[in-house]
Amino acid sequence: MPWNWFLELKTKINRINLFQDIDKTNQEDIKNQKISTIIFLILFTISIVALFLYSSLTPLTKTVVVEQPSLSDYKQLEEKYSNTLLCACTSVSNEYNKFISSFTPTFNQVCSSDFISDKWLDYVNYRLFLATQYHFVSDFRHSAYGFFAMLRTLCVLARQTIDDQLVSFYSTILLTENTISEDIFLVNINAIRDQFMNTSANDFIIKLDSVLLMGS
Repeated sequence: MPWNWFLELKTKINRINLFQDIDKTNQEDIKNQKISTIIFLILFTISIVALFLYSSLTPLTKTVVVEQPSLSDYKQLEEKYSNTLLCACTSVSNEYNKFISSFTPTFNQVCSSDFISDKWLDYVNYRLFLATQYHFVSDFRHSAYGFFAMLRTLCVLARQTIDDQLVSFYSTILLTENTISEDIFLVNINAIRDQFMNTSANDFIIKLDSVLLMGS
């Protein structure tokens, strides 16, 4: 019985001719048409099987929406689905002052010492003592006033430069449509910090050159 079934199936397959042409009816043409039919059916079957295997092996993507997740929820989701997680920001542009509440630069301690105070500058101002009866050529106040006055100018310039740059620093905009990871955020913070330091140094040099030109 199975053998008869196989022979019957073979006979039916041999009769299949998907490329039959009424203008080509000789045996050679019919043979070529049947061979083409068999090749087509084999390729078609392989394509169907390949498509089925691809569909069964490809993971299905399911979109899950979490409304207003907390920070801890977001971090847990990021750990599990870092490649596919999307969290839209309520605001596309945000100033860095929303993330950095305090940024306190440290100046050299001389800028907060008495050596740049009015009292000290009055003390080392030798011109106030030229009219007195006793004064000495070797008194350090002959040259000290100019030195400490310039020192105070440098401190004032430094503070002014930092204050100006801090305004620019805090108003810098972070543009992002979706929440970024903490690592990427820290990279952005470090980059703008380095830019702040470089810009402040260059701005200070420009202001210092202007002061020196006016004093020359």
